[in-house]
Amino acid sequence: MLRLGTLIDMTPVIGPSEGLNAAVAAELRAALARKKWSVNRLSEEAEIPYGSLRRYLNAERHIDVSVLYALCWAMGVRPQEIVTVAEQNVSDPAPSLRAVANEGDLEGAGEFGD
Repeated sequence: MLRLGTLIDMTPVIGPSEGLNAAVAAELRAALARKKWSVNRLSEEAEIPYGSLRRYLNAERHIDVSVLYALCWAMGVRPQEIVTVAEQNVSDPAPSLRAVANEGDLEGAGEFGD
């Protein structure tokens, strides 16, 4: 039973899946920036409502596989690359320049499965 004046720690606990979700969201934002698209444009291209997309990109909502694929497909980015860089960033939280260094690697990637 709680007594008046008892403080409760309401700080959210971030587990492994939340950390990965946030890292995937960050990589999607980086891909969006490289593409020089607005969130509104990505929303239209991926056919995901704008409000939902903003919550995904801000890691306020978990990104499921179908959403990840829709966003990546719309931007011409391989989902595996987004997840791989996100996993590296979760295991090595130091600022990473890998995404910038590999920026040119996605050009001409063609359709998935090529």
